[in-house]
Amino acid sequence: MKKIFFLLIIMLLVISCAYENQNDLFNEISCDTLDVQFERDILPIFAYNCQSCHGGPSPSVYLSLETYDQIIERIDAPGISGILNRIERNEGDILLMPQGYKLQNCEINKIKSWINQGYLNN
Repeated sequence: MKKIFFLLIIMLLVISCAYENQNDLFNEISCDTLDVQFERDILPIFAYNCQSCHGGPSPSVYLSLETYDQIIERIDAPGISGILNRIERNEGDILLMPQGYKLQNCEINKIKSWINQGYLNN
């Protein structure tokens, strides 16, 4: 009986130590910020996180972020109107964009790297 109880405890410990993915296990995320391309890296971030409000026929605050030209026009605009300013705010800040959550650090770092590389349309 003690052996069965011991095995059950061991099984519970093993099961409770399961990870959903390798990032949880190793706490590593691959984030390439050296070779950032607009079409491959930047546009998908905006498409997934911004275009539900800032896209389509009636974009929020008349700000559409669907094309290269629309994004670079506002990416580092001065003050609170700049996209970079809005995505770097802390969670809980009412001016944080997208509303309700903060972009992943990797996404922010890719956007910053793209800016530093000269806003290439590639």
